[in-house]
Amino acid sequence: MKPRVLFVDDDPRVLTALERMLRRQRHAWDLAFASTAEKAREEIARQTPDAIVLDVRLPDTDGLELLRHLRNDEATAA
Repeated sequence: MKPRVLFVDDDPRVLTALERMLRRQRHAWDLAFASTAEKAREEIARQTPDAIVLDVRLPDTDGLELLRHLRNDEATAA
């Protein structure tokens, strides 16, 4: 199974550039993209990523707060 990587950034140009730059890696990685913390949570609920690359300044929450939330969810699930 390919590792899943989720990229989170509110700037659509950044996400588009990442998608273009990483297009050749699609055979090796399962790539997902989200433009808000809420969309990131939806992606994570759909399929847990192996890695998350995120902007710390998101319009709907601080990226670090999103990481804390995800970490707390992991702790309660265990």
